[in-house]
Amino acid sequence: MAYTSALTLKVADLDTFIASWNDYGREASLRYATDVWISQSIMSGERAGEVSVLYRWDSIDSAMDGVVALRNDDGIRKSLGDSGAETVRRVLVRVDAEMGERGGKYSTVITSTGMPPSPEDQAAAVGRVWEVVSRNGAIGQMWGQAISAGPMTGTWILATHTDSLDQLLEGTAEIMASAEQQQFMADHNIVMTGRAMSRNLG
Repeated sequence: MAYTSALTLKVADLDTFIASWNDYGREASLRYATDVWISQSIMSGERAGEVSVLYRWDSIDSAMDGVVALRNDDGIRKSLGDSGAETVRRVLVRVDAEMGERGGKYSTVITSTGMPPSPEDQAAAVGRVWEVVSRNGAIGQMWGQAISAGPMTGTWILATHTDSLDQLLEGTAEIMASAEQQQFMADHNIVMTGRAMSRNLG
């Protein structure tokens, strides 16, 4: 089982933060996490402008231990201080399925509520959605559920990486209009609760 944690920050000096990330932050993070990247929310309502540091972990234990170690790292603390970064929230997401790979200029996250699908239903939905979005600009996609996220705990997460959000949303419209997807959503009482669009910073 894989997990993704997201540390969301308000950053006063983004240039300093990115420079420090490239000089030290990424390398330090990879001492503990299996992968790490940063993004900035652009179109996300009241969360616009927030910066997220996203980590991949092999287990919840490694996420807990890794986060504590990074919080105590002098270089990380200096980076946060020099850039005027303040923690907004930290969440943990269980990764249920992945297609393609991480990359591209942009990412979009759709959140929803609903009943858990069976493994068979979820596999069918993942394949159906990926078949459409992968020919409409999607580079990679992750399906998961927030398992520790304050009021958002239990929320379903669908994150997609792309070089063109215009193209990706054409694919999203196609899949949402399909009878199969509408039936899947009805069967599991799925309600879309939000969409955020971000630019990938490295």
